Amino acid sequence: MAYPYPRISYGDKNGNGSKRTLVYLTDKGIQGTYGGKLVENITQAAQRDLLTDAMHRLEGSVYEIVLHVYDELLCEVSMGEGDLDEFTEIVRWCPEWAEGIPINAESWEGQRYVKG
Repeated sequence: MAYPYPRISYGDKNGNGSKRTLVYLTDKGIQGTYGGKLVENITQAAQRDLLTDAMHRLEGSVYEIVLHVYDELLCEVSMGEGDLDEFTEIVRWCPEWAEGIPINAESWEGQRYVKG
């Protein structure tokens, strides 16, 4: 997560008032954000890192990742291989850098992908 060329801006878009806003540069120009949005960005960035970490743990296992969408992983497993509980535990495992963060995962298995 990065905020290119961040700075604190005081006032509204015209510089009036005393409201403080974090502004940064994007391909759409200068954008502003606020505390709640920053917390949301940090939370989503940590979630993405946890998902990526789980994807690395699944590499080379019977759980072949064929798709991931936002916070979901879709794995293809040969009939008779793998175990839903084992898969869930691999995904739930908490890396050392995330100690103290509550991590949970729900899993299901089926013949076809179904958006939950």
